[in-house]
Amino acid sequence: MDWSLIISSIAIIFAFLSFYYNYLKGSDIKLLTNKVKVDEISLNKKDIPDLPITITLFFFNQGNRAGGIRNVDFEIEPTEEFKKFYERLEKPYLKLPLTIKDRDAHLINGNIYLKLNPLIKRDYRTLDRINIEGDGLKDFLQKATGEKRKFLADFIKFLKINKKLGDLRISFEKTAKKKFITDSIYLEVRHSYSRSINYLEDILSDYNLEPSPERIIDEVIKKMKIIKNILESCLKDFEKYGMENKWWFGEASDIKRYTRDKNIHIEILKKCKRYKKFVLELLRLLKEIDKHSEKVSEINSTPSETKKEALLLQLKVFRKELREKIKNIIPKLDAIIKELEEEMI
Repeated sequence: MDWSLIISSIAIIFAFLSFYYNYLKGSDIKLLTNKVKVDEISLNKKDIPDLPITITLFFFNQGNRAGGIRNVDFEIEPTEEFKKFYERLEKPYLKLPLTIKDRDAHLINGNIYLKLNPLIKRDYRTLDRINIEGDGLKDFLQKATGEKRKFLADFIKFLKINKKLGDLRISFEKTAKKKFITDSIYLEVRHSYSRSINYLEDILSDYNLEPSPERIIDEVIKKMKIIKNILESCLKDFEKYGMENKWWFGEASDIKRYTRDKNIHIEILKKCKRYKKFVLELLRLLKEIDKHSEKVSEINSTPSETKKEALLLQLKVFRKELREKIKNIIPKLDAIIKELEEEMI
């Protein structure tokens, strides 16, 4: 055995490796971190806060050239037990892209939040997510409070039994041989709550909606009165402008708030057997009023005078029918407002 040849070969290999790591390797960025801290939740007298997580990202470039990082992303896979209480991940804002010199490091601190299922929240704006109905509004709010209280009790029980919330995937794009490639690591997310559980139990012992059911009913009544004023204003527009001319309802922009965006007060009433049929009729009418603006816009954008005349005749018929529907629904709306006011007594 030629030992001198073997030693020479080993020396050549070491020399090549040394040359590669010192001159040819390029950038080689690694994410070296194991710090994912689930913080105690902060006291919030109005509602139950989401779960905060502090992250520490330590990037180290062990290559011999500067490298870059971009598009750091976070995804969490909740445990089967946590899935029912979890809604989504709120990601942090990070100042990217960034450059790391060779043999240098960069530290990033940030916070992510595990957004909880709205059913846990006291905020009444989540009531449309509850899959139950009540007879009247007061009955629905009582049942909804019971459902939310039970859901919070289940969440507290989960936290006492289970420490693991899920697995966090941190992915990032880094430079490698003059291009970007994706790398990632997985970290276990575990809580060590004590004060937070006590805080949640205090809320559970005196659980109620925010605001109170009485105030929610009052807010719904106010919203119905606003809609009534809108409908009455539409009737005045008919009297003022007639059936022939090209005009828009003065309340057109306000109507869009109910036809194109979900309104929680209307959604709550749809949960009540006593009011559901009327609310659906009201929404259909508001959509027809909204359609009036579209019809006028179509006439204005039509170059053909013959077609304009035909569209104006159609609009006239549409307006007459619409006016009658508005006249007929206002007394019904008055009756609904009266019923709601009686529920507050």
